[in-house]
Amino acid sequence: MCTNFAPVNSTLLHQPNSTNSSNNSLSETETRRQFIVNITREAWGAYVRHAWGQEALQPLSQNSDKNNRLPANGETIIQSITTLWLMGLQEEYGRARKWIDEEMNITRVKLENIGSLISAYSLTGDEMFKQRAKQVADYLHGQYNATGK
Repeated sequence: MCTNFAPVNSTLLHQPNSTNSSNNSLSETETRRQFIVNITREAWGAYVRHAWGQEALQPLSQNSDKNNRLPANGETIIQSITTLWLMGLQEEYGRARKWIDEEMNITRVKLENIGSLISAYSLTGDEMFKQRAKQVADYLHGQYNATGK
């Protein structure tokens, strides 16, 4: 796996020339798709190696974001789960799913991540995501009520 981030090949980002044949366009579209999947796999791999379970990765220093509001909340994992699924990155998705199922601490998950869990449930039909979203919502609801508001 490459750990050096090279500039994006801009020719892959332009729309296919309308004069191309449909086979040529299909090939170019597939080339672009694979390029994006590979970049995602590379970025995910860097996160796994340098910041697994943390909120984020600082790409230049290759350190986890130690200045986050909630330590080890796995925000990148939670917010990336549907992207991994849609891109067909099965191994990466499996590892992220396992973390959410077995290691996610509901007391450290932010409110906005409930949407990511519900989206994952909607996309995959995996009940675990719905259960984890409910656990987070119930916890946050209890915290809100505990403040006397």
